Amino acid sequence: MPSFEVLTDDLPEGVMLIEVRLTGLLDEQAEGLRRELAALLKESKPRLAVLDLSRVTAISSLGVGVVVNLLKRVREQGGEMVLCGLAPMVEVFRICQLISSETNIGGLKTRRTVAEALAMA
Repeated sequence: MPSFEVLTDDLPEGVMLIEVRLTGLLDEQAEGLRRELAALLKESKPRLAVLDLSRVTAISSLGVGVVVNLLKRVREQGGEMVLCGLAPMVEVFRICQLISSETNIGGLKTRRTVAEALAMA
């Protein structure tokens, strides 16, 4: 099974939904996923990338690094990224001060569901 799936059908122009298919974003998967996502973003340059982490139940520091790297790449290309489906791991991102319980404070924008994230388009 691939580590992620990209969906663009029925989405506005420039919007990309990336569904992470892994249940763990751990050290052994992190580097491969980072390379694959970097290549994808270099080619597609979305104005809004929605990263759905709802299947992920465990994340390592290298996995958090993949998310931060993805955010950096999207922003460098003039886009924005939103994370959704963080329920099991939200505390990890808060501890790293990447998100806050206050709206849009911290480095990452989050929404609870894919539909809420896509509504930002």
